[in-house]
Amino acid sequence: MEERRELSRQYYDLKEYLIHLEEDKIVSDSSDELSQETKFSNFKSEKVLQDYLIQRKMIGTHQRNYKDYGFIIASILKESGKPLSGKQIYQELAKNNDILPDYRNFVNNILPKINRDDSISVERAMRGYWQYRNTP
Repeated sequence: MEERRELSRQYYDLKEYLIHLEEDKIVSDSSDELSQETKFSNFKSEKVLQDYLIQRKMIGTHQRNYKDYGFIIASILKESGKPLSGKQIYQELAKNNDILPDYRNFVNNILPKINRDDSISVERAMRGYWQYRNTP
């Protein structure tokens, strides 16, 4: 946690320094030397910060919104024509998708959220079973 704070502080210091450079546009020789010293001293920490930011972006790409799953589940249930259990739905998702949530998270969180969302045509048929909601 302390490392993140330090990296954030260094990042904002560099950002502030760059904004200051853009405002002045006229850079003297002494400030050139200062910027080179700053560049070399913070190069390693800047690389660590960039790696951290890239890693954070990668985390976001591996997650999906429950609505993404909801429309896929609605099509699975519509094709089946009968209510399916949470386990059967999860197995169908596993066949077609590479990125899946944990089974317990899927059954306890994602399916109930989909049920509460009126824009997705999925409803709970009975305990543990879900069906496609026919909309008039």
